Amino acid sequence: MSSIEFNAKLPVSVEVIERKFFDKYILKLGTQRLECKSRKSLEVGRMYWAELKRSSTSSIIISGLIKKPDILEYMDYFFSFQSFDAVFEVMADIKKFKEMILKSLAEANSKKEFLFYTNLLLSMQSGVVTIPLLIDSKFFFLQFKREAHFIRIYFLFSNLAPVLINLDSLNQTLNILVSYESSLRILQEELETLVDFSVQSIMLKKDIKPIFDFKNSLLDLKG
Repeated sequence: MSSIEFNAKLPVSVEVIERKFFDKYILKLGTQRLECKSRKSLEVGRMYWAELKRSSTSSIIISGLIKKPDILEYMDYFFSFQSFDAVFEVMADIKKFKEMILKSLAEANSKKEFLFYTNLLLSMQSGVVTIPLLIDSKFFFLQFKREAHFIRIYFLFSNLAPVLINLDSLNQTLNILVSYESSLRILQEELETLVDFSVQSIMLKKDIKPIFDFKNSLLDLKG
């Protein structure tokens, strides 16, 4: 296990591949298998974010497992772009983005694909814009909702676990919730470049939910 290389500054992605005993699991990190204990029950076959650290004896300690949201099971249908400029282009022209969704919905080849694009439309109908992108083979998932001068922004990106930003455009302030302390430090460094907004608070919260929850079946959509 000591041969595993990782960036301790960021959460990593692991897959639960086996449950050995009530609190012992086998996890897959890249091509490596790790055995770990977890006080909370984990789902076999599911992907999680986790924090990895090395102990004084160079063994790997896994902590802070957070289950990845169901939306990432639909990554095959995310819209593919070459750069992050696409994020701002989509946000600037929601009508064009809706046309992209409708075109993809009309060309859907499976129930799963149809369900995905229908959820994107339902999200818009509820006032939440959901933007799922693949940028250079890495996923970027964004949701935002405007209410008066407030904007709620939820996003996922690669190994940056869920982040929720509450933006007050009137007072030009940000209140931010992050899943990991490592993410918190990174955001603090990046937000120093924002001259128009002041950060009112950055807090840790393990259970950050999407603004709009996707339905998992066509029956849910009808209900």
